[in-house]
Amino acid sequence: ILGYEQDMRQTAVLELVQPVSNDRILDVGCGNARDILEFTKECQYVYGIDMSDGMIKEGKKGIERQNARSVSLIVGSATHLPFADGYFDKVSCSEAIEHIPEWQDAIKEMSRCLRDGGRLVITTPNRRSIYRITNAIRNMIMKLLGKSTHPYDVWKTQQELIRILQENNIK
Repeated sequence: ILGYEQDMRQTAVLELVQPVSNDRILDVGCGNARDILEFTKECQYVYGIDMSDGMIKEGKKGIERQNARSVSLIVGSATHLPFADGYFDKVSCSEAIEHIPEWQDAIKEMSRCLRDGGRLVITTPNRRSIYRITNAIRNMIMKLLGKSTHPYDVWKTQQELIRILQENNIK
């Protein structure tokens, strides 16, 4: 079920981002670069940033295996993106915003790095969905088993996202 859900999420992200050859795309919270590997099939300038050194290392292995070119993966913070204003045509942040304590600052940074008329795609679990119950149960079981869960996992509502996007003049 989780594999199917991830495939559907990735398909939706690709349809929304619509990568084309000359785009510069940033994937914020890129993790193991799963989406980046798909972006590189259409686009040659792709960047990824993630706080986890381990995930970036895993992503670099996948990039090497696929022999993807013009991809840069860096360890860094979504709230302090090391890119110039308006540098990217498209910015994607899929299933990551809920893991960023200062998520409003991250959205401001993504907006800053996006060119006028660019495209910002954010996906996140909805706190009001039925899945919040299964997530809470999963986290409880993981804790009982002594396994770690994500240190910050605060799902957002659609209204919260719309509000912060409007505050940053993002349509």
